[in-house]
Amino acid sequence: MRFLEQNTSIIWILLATLLSVLLSPSPLLLDEETHLWIAQQAAWLAPYDWAMPFPPFHETGFVFAHPPLFLWWLKLTGDSVFTAVPWLLLWWWSAWKLAEQHQVSPKLVLGMMLASAGVLMPLSRSMMPDLMVSALGAAALVLYGKAESRSSNVVAGCILGLAMWTKYPAVMLIVIPILWEKKFGKLLPFVCGALGVFFCGEFWIFMEYGEWHLWTVLQEAQVVGRGELSSRVVGLPLRLGLALLPMALIGLSVRPMFPLVIGLIGLFVWGDSTAIYLTLGTGVMALLWKGNRWLVSWVLLVWLGVVVGHNYASPRYWLVTCIPLSVLAVQHCVDWKQWKQWTVIGVATLWMGTLM
Repeated sequence: MRFLEQNTSIIWILLATLLSVLLSPSPLLLDEETHLWIAQQAAWLAPYDWAMPFPPFHETGFVFAHPPLFLWWLKLTGDSVFTAVPWLLLWWWSAWKLAEQHQVSPKLVLGMMLASAGVLMPLSRSMMPDLMVSALGAAALVLYGKAESRSSNVVAGCILGLAMWTKYPAVMLIVIPILWEKKFGKLLPFVCGALGVFFCGEFWIFMEYGEWHLWTVLQEAQVVGRGELSSRVVGLPLRLGLALLPMALIGLSVRPMFPLVIGLIGLFVWGDSTAIYLTLGTGVMALLWKGNRWLVSWVLLVWLGVVVGHNYASPRYWLVTCIPLSVLAVQHCVDWKQWKQWTVIGVATLWMGTLM
């Protein structure tokens, strides 16, 4: 018993990681097969020297939307569980530590996410870069929050730089401390570490290919087909509710007016099922009201990047927001009896089981 009490966090993190691995489906999605194929084609020091057989069809892969860090990782680990495990451990560790920083129950925070299909399903798709970038991005912000020395701030920044060089949209996360950090001496090492790692990688690609990769990706972004902006604006809350059901239920319980009004509008405009999804989705959004400004900024900046920059509002694109959303949800129900908190998680788990 004493061992369990002293190592509670390690046990929970290992159990959450094990559950994430066990729920991983064996068949790969098309996007996973594509990333695996690219990793196999890419040379270590020439990551874009392969012909692109899919839109936008180029003689080389230089217009591929991501930096090469994840391709290298995939090339190193291959199609195996080792692709996911380090990032799953880092993901669940970040969730536990963020909960501790905000003085809420880490067990409830992990429980919220383990009962959310929109968390477990992206976590199980390790052959795409979303798990890696989310784990690195969350860990960087968590480490920055607890950093007490210049060197630890630099380390946190370097980790964010690795996230940015896994997927470019991770650059949005650097805005959070820039917005709210009052101590310039703490902020500067973090920003320098992040940008230093990122620009070193980008400069290396420039030296290899004679072009700036990020600039080329931005120029080619409109070539790939994407939905209307309005579809992504509506698509985000439509996906949020079912993806993060325990958080939606808590949001509806503590802030019911906004979700119900939006749900009524959805009922008149689109019909029954859409109204239900919108009500649940805006229930998740209601958690942001009067929430911690760091956590709220974290969520809103990522959501903004998804709506503006991506082709659709898939949960894997906003996976990194699920940790702060879980913390906000637990903060809203901190006064509830424990049985009620875990009942919400249990109901959501049963519903997720029917979906999966």
